[in-house]
Amino acid sequence: MPKMNVIKSIYVDAAPEKIYPIINDLSNWEQWSPWVIAEPNAQLNVAADGKYHEWDGEIIGAGNLKIKEEVENQSVTMALNFLKPWKSKAITRFALKKKAKGTEVVWTMDSSLPFFLFWMKKQMEIFVGMDYERGLTMLKDLVETGSSNSSLNFKGIKTFNATKYVGLKSQCSSSNLGQSMEKDFTLELVDLKTGYERTTRDILVVSGYLNQHHLTVLVNHWPSRRGGKIRSAPQRFKAAQLHRKITDLIARKHPKGKIISMGDYNDDPKDKSLQWIMEKKGEKILHNPMLAMAKKGVGSLAYNDRWHLFDQMLFSLNWYNDPSLLLLKTAVYSPPKLRTLRGRYQGYPFRTVIRGNTLEGYSDHFPVYTILGEKKD
Repeated sequence: MPKMNVIKSIYVDAAPEKIYPIINDLSNWEQWSPWVIAEPNAQLNVAADGKYHEWDGEIIGAGNLKIKEEVENQSVTMALNFLKPWKSKAITRFALKKKAKGTEVVWTMDSSLPFFLFWMKKQMEIFVGMDYERGLTMLKDLVETGSSNSSLNFKGIKTFNATKYVGLKSQCSSSNLGQSMEKDFTLELVDLKTGYERTTRDILVVSGYLNQHHLTVLVNHWPSRRGGKIRSAPQRFKAAQLHRKITDLIARKHPKGKIISMGDYNDDPKDKSLQWIMEKKGEKILHNPMLAMAKKGVGSLAYNDRWHLFDQMLFSLNWYNDPSLLLLKTAVYSPPKLRTLRGRYQGYPFRTVIRGNTLEGYSDHFPVYTILGEKKD
């Protein structure tokens, strides 16, 4: 689950002894909550001892807040449970730090988002941070003046243009939604003999338009050959299966769309994993212009005095059937300044670091590139 952390603070011109009772009694929450102010008519319930609060609204969703730990005039820790629009848990804490003439109030939250909202992590931290700042300002007013004069005015509803998304169809219960999406979209690498799980990079998928042509770019960095080529090959084949799942999905959603797949595949063009994603049911679906280069001994990295072409660029076949867009050149970029000029590794890529020593080079791989062209009438 994507972890989320928020921390905000404010200076209040009052002693901790005056602030603590307000925070430590949730019957006061309605007066300075940054969320209740957004929906004053939401249903609110507070326990008689002020240690438990729950809410249910159309705008602010539903959830509850319970005081778990108290250190008089120093801190209050609460358990926060969100029930709607999605289930999530958090620990939120108020710390009161005495200053010369007042108190610094620090409000923190540690939480996690459901897996399917991983892409919203930064936005949610910003949004919640804004709420925290508003809440702290309201608390400051309440402590210093006896009332909070804040209010929110809704300006109306704005309609945005429709957006197309690519997805996978699957069935599961609502309680297993996060696990189901994680299974569909995550590249899982597990050693079947030991059960040891390895983490690796997912495939980055970016879609847009190039001269009115729908284009999807897949950026890859497949599992390494650590442990040897043969032993590690199943891990790269899992990456190939994920790659196939993505390209199939794109082909169904955008039958005329173009695809470029690029990156470090940690396999050569002739290896099984790359050959497998080139064809489906005996029909070629991708073209690898770098296969011919590899046969001529061209490489993007060297290991044990043998050149490999792990860094590649692959293209959907419709690139070659469209006269309006041209693939002019695909090559490895290896000028002298990117090469090691002397010594045992002469001719190899000029590395940044080797055996802990900084060489002030660039990389242990040469970059690869493609030049695109547009046919003019």
